[in-house]
Amino acid sequence: MSSKEKVIPQNGFKTINFIQFSFYTLFFVTPLLLWPFTSEVFEFNKMMFVYAMTIIIAAAWAIRSFQEKKFEIARTPLDLPLMLFLTSQIASTIFSIDRHTSLWGYYSRFHGGLVSTLCYVILFYALVTHFSGQAKAVRNLLYTILATAAITSFYALLERMGIDKHIWVQDVQNRVFSTLGQPNWLSAYLVAILPLSLFGAMNTKNLSSLPAPSPALAPPRSS
Repeated sequence: MSSKEKVIPQNGFKTINFIQFSFYTLFFVTPLLLWPFTSEVFEFNKMMFVYAMTIIIAAAWAIRSFQEKKFEIARTPLDLPLMLFLTSQIASTIFSIDRHTSLWGYYSRFHGGLVSTLCYVILFYALVTHFSGQAKAVRNLLYTILATAAITSFYALLERMGIDKHIWVQDVQNRVFSTLGQPNWLSAYLVAILPLSLFGAMNTKNLSSLPAPSPALAPPRSS
């Protein structure tokens, strides 16, 4: 084991592995997930999956804390901005003229409200806490993200060739959306992944010794 690797207590090892595997599943499945038997084919199903995985990850985190008899959370430079933003979301929901929408987000998608924001905050801290100092886990997460982006891009190319043009009312060949449901969302997703793709391409030979990138990570704090 590298000297830079974080030492994991034996009683929490399996739980941390489970949490890391849950993140691999989250990052791999979410962009690809769609279900044609719901009124909103794409985002609703993705968000239900995100909510389910958040519950699973948070529960595993709680179990780990119980096993180790302490609660650890990584400190980052984003702590204050995130807490201020979350506080503003809570206040907005309390004083909203439509609390249902403020709580759950855009109707039919269940995204953009307080619940989704809270889930993202939980996932952020769970990720930085359980991946900090874990170089192998960070590499696996990078590979997972790139693999999903490759599948999404490949399907977009097939869509451009007309593989599913008979399914959609939209002119999907000229405005491909792959598994994301909207051309702008597909573009935003791939643009967000592009820096990781370039990094991986330029560091192919060095990925085996890649340290955990942690400019925003500090050692977890116990309480």
